[in-house]
Amino acid sequence: MRPMIALACGMLLSVAPAMAQAQGPDILTIWQQFSVSNSLASKCVKPDKAKLTKFIENYQIISTHATLRLKQMNPEWGRDRVDKTMTEHYTAIDKAVSEFLAQETCGGQKTKEALQRFDMQAEMDFSRNKQ
Repeated sequence: MRPMIALACGMLLSVAPAMAQAQGPDILTIWQQFSVSNSLASKCVKPDKAKLTKFIENYQIISTHATLRLKQMNPEWGRDRVDKTMTEHYTAIDKAVSEFLAQETCGGQKTKEALQRFDMQAEMDFSRNKQ
């Protein structure tokens, strides 16, 4: 799992060098983590509808903010270039997850541990109306 995450982080750092200087996790790093969870869960589990819906809602929020951040970091890029970059990175992450699963399998301990992140991400509440 670590080589897969390192590969994905390296790819994001190549288009987002400012990430390395950020305090705390940058939105692009968070997007990458959600993308790994999305790919892994889509291949290994069938979450209940409520959990899947909540994860997708959260992933869409993160994706929107990551897209805005990438555009902010590269103001000369048009929407098509930003979308293409995000798609290329997701494709690379998905491929790395597939390669990981070819070695580890969905039933492996490392996979089960990684899937816990999906559950945590599905439970996150990004609503602004917290009481």
